[in-house]
Amino acid sequence: FPSHDIFLAIYNTSQLNKLLGITVGLIELHLTANNKIFTRLTLADKNFTLNYALADILLIQKPGKVGGEFDFEVVCDLTPESIDAIIKAKNALQSDNVIFNVGKNFDGQSVLELIFGENNSHTNNISYIIPDMFFDDAPEFKLPFDSEMIKTILVNNKDIEDAKLSLNTMGLLKLEFSKDNISSIYYVTRKAEI
Repeated sequence: FPSHDIFLAIYNTSQLNKLLGITVGLIELHLTANNKIFTRLTLADKNFTLNYALADILLIQKPGKVGGEFDFEVVCDLTPESIDAIIKAKNALQSDNVIFNVGKNFDGQSVLELIFGENNSHTNNISYIIPDMFFDDAPEFKLPFDSEMIKTILVNNKDIEDAKLSLNTMGLLKLEFSKDNISSIYYVTRKAEI
C-alpha cells in the first residue's frame, strides 16, 4: 500500500474494529476523496467489501498530554480475576457509566468500589469491590468514568503479567500494564457529570 503521509478521521474505532473482525486473510484498502478530503475507507477481502464512512478531520479531538507528576491517593494491583470481573460487570449492563467510590465491605472496612450503571435508584446497577484494597483514612470521592473505554483497555491487556490501577481523586485514572519487555500506560479522565 504505497502512500504518502495521510490523515484519516476515524471517529468510531470500535465500529471499524467490528467491521474488520468479519474479514479473513489479506485486505485491500481503497480511499475515496471529495475535494482532497478523504470521506470513505473501503476494505475488501476475497468475500467481503466493507465501506466505512470517515469523519470530518475537524471532529477528531487531539489527544491530551499528561504533564507533570500527580499524586495518586488510590493505588492497587489488578489481578487477572479482577480484570475479568470488571469486564463481566460492564458487559452485564448497557450503560457506559462506572463510578469509582469509597464503599464498605461486609466487615465495615473502607474499600474501593466500582458501581456500574446509571446513578439513580430507578435503574439496574452492579457494585464490584476491588479485592484486598482497603483504606485506613478513606478520602471521600465519587468519580464517574466511561466504562466502555475502561473495558476496552482491559480487554486489550488481558494477557498481562502485572497490572496496576492508580486514581487521583481530582478525576484522573491511570492504568499500567506490563509483560516481558512491554509496558503500557493509559490515562483516563473522569466524565464531566455523574
